[in-house]
Amino acid sequence: MKYIFIIIGLFTLISCGSQYKQKLFYKNMSCVKQDKLTVSERNKIYPYNISAKVVLATYLPKEKGVSVMGSEMQDYFRSLKEDRNLFDKKRFKEFIYLNDNQKNELTDIIFNYGYKKNLNIGMHSLCYMPNNAILFLDKDDNLLEFIEICFDCNEFRTSNEEITLGDKCMQKMNLLDDFFLKSGIKETKVLR
Repeated sequence: MKYIFIIIGLFTLISCGSQYKQKLFYKNMSCVKQDKLTVSERNKIYPYNISAKVVLATYLPKEKGVSVMGSEMQDYFRSLKEDRNLFDKKRFKEFIYLNDNQKNELTDIIFNYGYKKNLNIGMHSLCYMPNNAILFLDKDDNLLEFIEICFDCNEFRTSNEEITLGDKCMQKMNLLDDFFLKSGIKETKVLR
């Protein structure tokens, strides 16, 4: 009987320790405002430094009821990686040019929100059905680079490995989703 209580006690301690580690993990993966970079420093980061215009966009599928949500947008952006001249603003149902204040707010979210404590661990989702994008254009509205975003899955892809959304802390995509909505984009989540 004495051994049963010892075994139960050990399992309780292990369980409590595991719950503590899990809470600590999520606490450290949370986004915190860090103010690492000033506005001028953020504007020197590629592709913000070469873009005359930054645009938030929602993709307009050619077909209603596409068999796999987001697959048409992925195919379109894959073709844009190969040939930027295929870019057509009419392929988007929402297309919002950011003013300087909005651009500064966007780069603040991307570069100044990060992990509370860097754990060198990334979180990934198995789903990916993008609906939105951040587009980087020249003065004549020619596409330079892009970030394809799936707010349902909290995932993104970029046209260039140099482009990032900063630390992938847990609330980063929620902050970006809120920013898209506040900026006038009405559709950010397909599964809403």
